[in-house]
Amino acid sequence: MSGRYGGSGGGFRVSCTKSNLLLHLWMFGGDYACIGLLFLIGGVVEVTATPHAWQQPNAELNVNFAYPYAPQTFSTTLLLVSLLAILLVTIAAVQLIFRATRGIIDAHAALMAALSSLSIAFAITNISKFAVGRWRPNYHEYCAHLKSSGSGVGDAVCNDAHLSFPSGHSSAAWSVELALTFYLYGKTKVLHAHKRQFYRVFLASLPL
Repeated sequence: MSGRYGGSGGGFRVSCTKSNLLLHLWMFGGDYACIGLLFLIGGVVEVTATPHAWQQPNAELNVNFAYPYAPQTFSTTLLLVSLLAILLVTIAAVQLIFRATRGIIDAHAALMAALSSLSIAFAITNISKFAVGRWRPNYHEYCAHLKSSGSGVGDAVCNDAHLSFPSGHSSAAWSVELALTFYLYGKTKVLHAHKRQFYRVFLASLPL
């Protein structure tokens, strides 16, 4: 696959051969290392940290934390799989519709941008969760459920009941969809003065 770039007076050719693709991936090795490091930091915090001892006066009587416990209906794993599927389908559709000349390299750049955004959100969200220690709305019943299920040891049993804010689901969804929206803005050129029609902006902003 190859493409020509430049105006009518000249240009250069980029060939998406296997060697060029490997060189492209090698050039972004540092970026992948940073992405992996951010995921590692967030994971270490989640596994080893103890939530801040957030104090709530008259906690036993506060109805804001007395909501009934219910099993999670949309797990984090399902959310990440859904986001990845939406991302890949959208990138594939863009490649077909706009017939992107850089093909795999262009798709890789979009995927890396989404992973970068997600890794930053993951690290910041996990650090913030443990620093804040905000109780979940179903704190009392959730904590009782964790104790009855034998999760954790000692005071760590109710750790997850202290991780209400910020929302991991929301931050993950927004980080990926925001990166995807900027990708669509770039491919559709909606911010160019001569292409700033409302319908273009609306379509490119659909991920949000």
